[in-house]
Amino acid sequence: MEKLNIVVVTNNRYFSQGIMSILTQDEQEHCTVWTLVQVGVNINKHKGADAGRCWIVDVDNYFNNTLLFLDLLTALVDLKTTLNRRLRVLLCYNKYICLPSRDCYASFSVVNAARGIKSVEHKVRSLSGHDRKDVEVTKSRNKTALTRQEYLVLNALSQGLNVSQVAERYHITPKRVSHHKCNGVAKMKKKRLYGVYGE
Repeated sequence: MEKLNIVVVTNNRYFSQGIMSILTQDEQEHCTVWTLVQVGVNINKHKGADAGRCWIVDVDNYFNNTLLFLDLLTALVDLKTTLNRRLRVLLCYNKYICLPSRDCYASFSVVNAARGIKSVEHKVRSLSGHDRKDVEVTKSRNKTALTRQEYLVLNALSQGLNVSQVAERYHITPKRVSHHKCNGVAKMKKKRLYGVYGE
């Protein structure tokens, strides 16, 4: 079985400091965490920036609480070990601000993480050439990742906006805002919003 080569690029200080303690021993040996400052504008020229590495890139704090981050990382690791294939994946929220040069995409495939974990899993299977029902992703965690709407609502509320303001911003009803808030907080196993996004 080939060795894992996973590079995580993030400006999320909490994630970058805590990820190594969450990964398994085998994952730790083949997982590198870089900050954006370390990578800079030369990510496409970085040593080891080849198709054999699995890149997870977050530049705008979409993965603000590590919950979705871990689901995605687990899914990618499981697929890579199960299929024993060299995956070419660049995972980001906004590909236009993720990397400064279009040449950076020559060796990578792009997965839009904003579409959610199921979409990412499907895309990764397609990239690997295996999109069969018998190839299942097994997660070691029971938590479900936040949906895009849940993340947006929680993020807006944590910035001090009230329910009405959030509803107006995203063109949904106040009742829907409360629904997304309750679901998101429950998924994160929190009883209240305060502290969810704390450093």
